[in-house]
Amino acid sequence: MTVSSGDFNGDGRDDVAAWYDYADGSDTLWTFTSNVQGGFNAPFPSMTRPAGGWSRSKDKPVTGDFNGDGRDDLAVFHGYTDGSNKIWTFLANPTGGFSDPVGSWTSTTWGAWDQTTVHAGDFDGNGRDDIALWYDYTDGHDSIYVLPSSTTGTFSSIAEAWTTPPDNMWRNHMSIIIGDYNGDGLDDFGALYGYDDGSIKAWTWPATDDRKFAKPVSSWGVTSGYSYPRSYAIERYGS
Repeated sequence: MTVSSGDFNGDGRDDVAAWYDYADGSDTLWTFTSNVQGGFNAPFPSMTRPAGGWSRSKDKPVTGDFNGDGRDDLAVFHGYTDGSNKIWTFLANPTGGFSDPVGSWTSTTWGAWDQTTVHAGDFDGNGRDDIALWYDYTDGHDSIYVLPSSTTGTFSSIAEAWTTPPDNMWRNHMSIIIGDYNGDGLDDFGALYGYDDGSIKAWTWPATDDRKFAKPVSSWGVTSGYSYPRSYAIERYGS
C-alpha cells in the first residue's frame, strides 16, 4: 500500500488516498475521506486495474491541485521497461474519488527513472501545482527541472530550473521538502543535508518568477548532536 494525503473532495479537510497493489497483480486506488472529528470514513475505490494493467513498483506519486479546481489530485512519474518515462494525472472528483488517469508529458530520452525524484508545488504562483524533477546525474552534478501544469491537470513542457557542477551536492545525502519558506506565494525547495563529517545543515532554494530557483542559501546547521541517518524530514503530503 502507498499512502498519500490531500483535500481530494474540496471540503477543506485533507483526506487519505491509498494505492493498493494486490498479490494477483491488480491495483486499486482507495480514498478515505476525513470527517469533522478528524477521523476517516470507510474507504471506497475508484481507479481499478486488472493484473498486468499497471506496474505500481515503477510509479513515483505526488499530490497537488494540478488543474486548479480546489481539489488535490494525484500524479505519478512512471518508468517503462523500454527506458521511457511518462506522467499520468489522476484528477479528483467531488466525492474524493479519482478519474481514470490521463497521460501527458512523455520522454524516451529523459534518463534513468531511479535517478529521478519527483516533487509538487506551485512554483509559478498561478494557483495550480506543478511538478519538479530532481535529477542526479552519473557524473555527480544535479539539476532541477520544472513541468508547469495546465488547466486540464496535464503537463506538456519541461525546463531546467537550477543546476550545480559535479561533486557539489549529492542527492543521497539530502531529504527534500517543498514549501513556501519566504511567504512570497511561490513554493521553494528546502533540504536537510547530511555531510560526510557528521555535520548537518538546512538549505533553501528560493523560487523566482520565471519558474527558476535561485542559488541555495544555507541556514541552520550543527556539527554534532544530530545524526542525519536518524533524522526524517516531514512533507506536507506523504507518499
